[in-house]
Amino acid sequence: MRCFVAILPFLTLLFVFVGCKSSKTEDKYPSLEFQIDSALLEPKIQDKELGIEISSPAGWEKSDSTFSNSGTLKELRAIDMLVGNPQHIFQHNQTNSLCILSKFAANSVENTETLILKVKSGLEQQFPSAKISTATFLKDTILVHQIMLLSPEYVILKLVCELDKLKSFEVVYILPKHAYADQLRAIESSIGSILGL
Repeated sequence: MRCFVAILPFLTLLFVFVGCKSSKTEDKYPSLEFQIDSALLEPKIQDKELGIEISSPAGWEKSDSTFSNSGTLKELRAIDMLVGNPQHIFQHNQTNSLCILSKFAANSVENTETLILKVKSGLEQQFPSAKISTATFLKDTILVHQIMLLSPEYVILKLVCELDKLKSFEVVYILPKHAYADQLRAIESSIGSILGL
């Protein structure tokens, strides 16, 4: 199973998570359905400003506001993996993993796609040995642009989500590579929990 999980990101860009099913829609992008295991999730939070609800993976606890000024967030901003303004930060202390939910200022699909290409290009230069993949899909009515970085040390998954042309947000999951296999189903469930209000 661990071997399968390690090669999973490279098998296809659209079936990133074990248990996702794809069905063609009449839209430009495929629709993904995530298998949600509520036992692997924390209670839902609602963010009325963003117009969404989400559950972090189980054991990933909400951090206080002082974390927003941390060096980790500055490093993520420097490589464009964190563009928005953090609204909620969840930490898994056992594995030193993070989930960051941020406001995002993109106003159109074209701008978002340009950002993803820019981020991917910058990451390829900064992390030449990392595997980097991108995908765009629909999760319910939310258009999701995904970029995934798999390096020898870390896995970073960035999701830029568009509720509509004027309301976007990003969710970034960061975890050590050794914790990825154990946390994969919880992360899939967390992404599956994202819903518009």
